[in-house]
Amino acid sequence: MNTRLLARAERTRAHGVLKAIRLGGMGVVAAAVVATSGCQSPPRTVADDEWQAPKGGAVMDRDDRRNGAGEPSAGTGADPAQPPEPVLEDRLYNLVERQEALLEQAAQTESAMEWAEIAHGIREVTRVYEEIIAENPDATEPMLLYGKLLRQIGEPERAQEIFRMANAVDPQIPVVKQQMGNYFAEAEEHPRALLYYLAAIELAPEEAVYHYTMGEFLHVFRDDFIEDEAYDRETLDTLMLNAFREAAKLEPANLDFQFRYAETYYDLERIPWDEALAVWERIATMPLTVVETDAVRLHRARALLNLGRTREAEAMASAVQTPGLEATRDALLARISTALE
Repeated sequence: MNTRLLARAERTRAHGVLKAIRLGGMGVVAAAVVATSGCQSPPRTVADDEWQAPKGGAVMDRDDRRNGAGEPSAGTGADPAQPPEPVLEDRLYNLVERQEALLEQAAQTESAMEWAEIAHGIREVTRVYEEIIAENPDATEPMLLYGKLLRQIGEPERAQEIFRMANAVDPQIPVVKQQMGNYFAEAEEHPRALLYYLAAIELAPEEAVYHYTMGEFLHVFRDDFIEDEAYDRETLDTLMLNAFREAAKLEPANLDFQFRYAETYYDLERIPWDEALAVWERIATMPLTVVETDAVRLHRARALLNLGRTREAEAMASAVQTPGLEATRDALLARISTALE
């Protein structure tokens, strides 16, 4: 991605509005657009031929295989998109600024009149994106930006069409695979979603968010995969744990990723408590708030109890003093007391 637009997107992300390489969530914008009815473009559908998911994997529909627009194909290139020409870059930069202002306004207003003005502005932004894409059919960056905006304003079907267009131009863009995977995950087409998530990881194995997304996807839809006999529980547990582990490894300072990785052990059918304890002890060495420190103490105490190190568990749990954690602490101490009898 062009560095100027990337820098702009990074600044926007700091305000929680737009990040050019990841999907953001602005449900309030969708509400504004839908509330004014006329601003949504007519529904469009993604062509779907019959397809079947084999055990332990997935295949794509015949239309995707035939035209290449939907086929996840891995490669060495992990560039988010082709850099635009200077004039196009300026147009996109200005357009991103405009949509940022509109989204920020939507997040702050409760006025019906302002909603109407915002919806009108969003319609104009989408019109310009459509115009830019028509004039530059080989430029993937406007497609990425537009597709994400469409998702933000509640038009996932049209967004999927735009991402398919980008994928047809350049099948080596990992964020496109991720976005297409998101669409299929939301549509509960689990095997197809998995296929695209795997493609994103293969294209950009050093991008932690793709591994994290994979882990959450496997966690949320684990029972569906088991029911469909695509995977057994042990295999799914391994894949899920590995995904969160890799995300935590790639972003060791990301506390959310570290906590989610450690908590994944509770989701396993058979918990290796020694491994779980090691992860929680490593997190305990990170910069934490008082509340986080006490929360980690409780997790460590639970692991110690399950490892039979009861006195250590008692001392660890007893050190928790944070208001709001007393009930959890006391319940754990009661279990420990029973174990000591």
